Amino acid sequence: MSMRIAALFTLLLASAAGSLWPATARADDNEVFKLVTAELVVTALHNAGARRFSTSIDSLGDPQIEAETDGLSFDVLFYDCEDEACQKVPFRVEFQDDETTAEEARGMMGKWNREWVFGKAYIDDDGNMTLEHAIYARDGVTRANLQRNADLWVELVEDFSAAIGW
Repeated sequence: MSMRIAALFTLLLASAAGSLWPATARADDNEVFKLVTAELVVTALHNAGARRFSTSIDSLGDPQIEAETDGLSFDVLFYDCEDEACQKVPFRVEFQDDETTAEEARGMMGKWNREWVFGKAYIDDDGNMTLEHAIYARDGVTRANLQRNADLWVELVEDFSAAIGW
């Protein structure tokens, strides 16, 4: 097991045991949302350290967010929405690097996907190295779980950018 997987596994176990979170949970941490709004995601991302938020509505009438963490811009898209509250919420960051060959990029994406449990890495249709992580809220997601996903996303973006030498 690689060091990164072992470290992530330890982090996940510690998180599940509650050692990384305050012993007393806020009353609203267990509030369950059947659908997720841009406002909820912006709040969670802000708490995770992301900044420079821009929210808008796409051509289908669904919300979308542009934000930044550690100087890196990323997008949050929303799918299967009812009145701007949505079931599927993928986070995505793209890196355009004209100096990296396609073979080198494929190697980096493959290595990431072998070593990391969360965050799917791939080369998009435009040749950009891309990382995605999604939240699926169909049967509900708690505020605490949404926050943990936002924290994880910010960490993934920083780790992925380092892994590809950005």
